[in-house]
Amino acid sequence: MFTTNSSLTGRTLQNRYQITDLLSNEGGFGITYRAIDTQRCNSDCVVKQLKLKNHPIARRLFLSEYQHLHQLDSHPQIPNLLAHFEEEEEFYLVQEFIDGHDLSCEIKDGRFINKEQEVINLVKEILGILAPIHELNLIHRDIKPSNIRRRKSDGKLILIDFGAVKKITSTYVEDNQLTVCVGTKGYMPIEQEYYRRPTLASDIYAVGILGIVALLGTHPKNLRYSQNNEIIWRDRVSIKPEFADILDKMVHDDFRQRYQNASEALIIINERNDPPEPTLKDEILKILKTWW
Repeated sequence: MFTTNSSLTGRTLQNRYQITDLLSNEGGFGITYRAIDTQRCNSDCVVKQLKLKNHPIARRLFLSEYQHLHQLDSHPQIPNLLAHFEEEEEFYLVQEFIDGHDLSCEIKDGRFINKEQEVINLVKEILGILAPIHELNLIHRDIKPSNIRRRKSDGKLILIDFGAVKKITSTYVEDNQLTVCVGTKGYMPIEQEYYRRPTLASDIYAVGILGIVALLGTHPKNLRYSQNNEIIWRDRVSIKPEFADILDKMVHDDFRQRYQNASEALIIINERNDPPEPTLKDEILKILKTWW
């Protein structure tokens, strides 16, 4: 049974968290609200409420999110976990509020990022956020523009919504059982969407898709595919072949052919796309140009 979307607005939970606005009801198992922490200088925070009451999968995902967020508490580009509690048989998480906007404002159908280097920097920053997450063998499973916020204070990207993260072993997902399908169509690779066997490389696929749609200014649903189920996109944009090759590898249909984690992808993208260090000859020519 679904809880009422607007039932919390205006309420105060734990005699502390005053709910002000509904932020999102699009998550698979949670409703997200903006709130005021009345015991912490009336600071803003985010309260996530369990959406499916007494649903075992939903409860497991929420408890999992709490555990994973604690592991990632020191990550500078992931919201801090402030509290968790149960009230009236409902389960809640309280997180740091990130003032800013999500990338769906920057990347959407009909709007593209026209500078290749900006997309390279975008992909690199997301991979940089994911790298320590993947080192813990955690899969986010829902990388998409609306789950990445650009913080207003410094412009840095913040990865949110860890309700879908999944801890894996070297071979199987958790207890070698099929996992619930969590993610967003268009950003999910075949092993995640159809076989429900996500890997760390599934996150890499989502980041690659995000890079491609940022370059094209389109929605993933509008992408074209070959008979081999590979994405046809390079003819629609003019970028360096080195970067195009990286994106193609990131979104390969076979997860074994992709970069296997964020660190691996980040190393390659840095090697092939960082501008070379200026030589002494370059510096001398630069000085001479100022004289002329």
